[in-house]
Amino acid sequence: INKIGFGLMNKIVLEFSEVFWKKDSIGIGYVATQRGEFSFFLNLYPFLKRPVLMCFVAADFAHLTEKWTDAQIIESLMDNLRRIYDKDGKKILDPI
Repeated sequence: INKIGFGLMNKIVLEFSEVFWKKDSIGIGYVATQRGEFSFFLNLYPFLKRPVLMCFVAADFAHLTEKWTDAQIIESLMDNLRRIYDKDGKKILDPI
């Protein structure tokens, strides 16, 4: 287990004013520069019927983000989501 490199795993749950991803997708994967860096978002819309994503943060990056403020976490996490979804002039709003 130690050799896998996960160790700590945190979850961040974000609610948005609207769904900007595919409502029926299981999740959103992102290939980040650092292991564990906001790399998977579970789509909770099918279960809650609300625009909610749960992000998993793991490994050394999880330890790092535990020292951050909520605002720092949201800013960094939203940078990743905007790289994926801010296209064709559509702006992704911060979570509510």
